[in-house]
Amino acid sequence: MIYNAPVKDMMFLIEEWIGIEKLSSLPGYEHLDTEVLEFILQEAGKFCTNELLPINRQGDEIGAVFEQGEVRVPPGFKEAYQQFRENGWTGIDADPEHGGQGLPRLIQFLVDEMLCACNLSFKLYSELTHGVYHLMCSAASEELRPFICQGWSRANGRAPCALPSPTAVPIWVFLTPGHLPMKTVATRSAEPRFSSLPATMT
Repeated sequence: MIYNAPVKDMMFLIEEWIGIEKLSSLPGYEHLDTEVLEFILQEAGKFCTNELLPINRQGDEIGAVFEQGEVRVPPGFKEAYQQFRENGWTGIDADPEHGGQGLPRLIQFLVDEMLCACNLSFKLYSELTHGVYHLMCSAASEELRPFICQGWSRANGRAPCALPSPTAVPIWVFLTPGHLPMKTVATRSAEPRFSSLPATMT
């Protein structure tokens, strides 16, 4: 299999369609320029081509295996994920104060497209944690936010969701950077929406 990241097309969107000046005019993104963004996209493309594409088949044919109380990921996935974290790809649009790169969400979307094109199974590993990071940045208390977000921006924590049945209420168990499980359960309310119990550390 061959994958060539469409960096040229992506840069066309940034430079000609959207306009780099629109991105750099946003608060916090004044430092952006096309040379930096193109370099980031090129490096993301190299990682996807060299590390993720070769193990894509194992993800489809072997998959994750639950055996004797442990989950084993497909061959090569653990090593690729470690490199993924160390290279900072888990925090592309995360706040620099939390260890992220502080780039626009647009760049996250473009890198996500490369990840999905090369290895969707691998991409889903960090998907839920990435969403929980942004949720906690906007909804967590001032006391919890630094503790939680700094770990999740680097994918040091995990955010699995247990869904026992299609009609069950999801139970979220967040594994924080200190490996302390934080559990919250969504409960039905009188209105057509879900409310959430306060998160507790156990």
